[in-house]
Amino acid sequence: MVFKSKKGDIAGNALVVANVDRFNMVKNKLSDIKLVNDFMGYYTYTGFYENKRLTLSWSGIGNTSLALDTLELYKLGAKNIIRFGSTASINKNIKPGSYVMPISYSHNNGGLFNEEIKDNLSISLSADYDLLKKFDLNLKDYEHYITDAFTTDSQKVRTNEFIDKLNKLGIDNLDMEGSALYLNSKLYNFKALSVLTVYS
Repeated sequence: MVFKSKKGDIAGNALVVANVDRFNMVKNKLSDIKLVNDFMGYYTYTGFYENKRLTLSWSGIGNTSLALDTLELYKLGAKNIIRFGSTASINKNIKPGSYVMPISYSHNNGGLFNEEIKDNLSISLSADYDLLKKFDLNLKDYEHYITDAFTTDSQKVRTNEFIDKLNKLGIDNLDMEGSALYLNSKLYNFKALSVLTVYS
């Protein structure tokens, strides 16, 4: 275990955030807040938001870090894990400042995925439909999109040629961690959704 927390410290609903400013913004909105983990920099707090118990965890950057963080949250009792992050749009109709919720993720083969799946098969990395439907309704007054996304934590692949290829496949946006969240949700049977702000 990476977390020093014990069962009961982690709420059924968890929010994972990589950006430090965004993490502190959410943290400041929680009441009756308690630090439940600080080991290896995975700062995790449990408190209340609008009278509902919520755990906030810093996930680190990249697929491997987020996979580790969300697995620990799941083992300690999280049933719904939301990633509140950011993304780059490669769809000219999706502008900075809007929100996207990937219904599915694609990714490059190898690394984390080969190690976790261990078989020559492809798992459909998809959002939990009930969470997606709920957030779609909650964001009705904001510009938002349900998208197909691609995860890569390598900046070298983001060439114009590669982005054109993704566009032709119907991919709308790129991020660095989302596919690991959806992979873990399939492997360990918890509900997951990415809610992302478009920054470029």
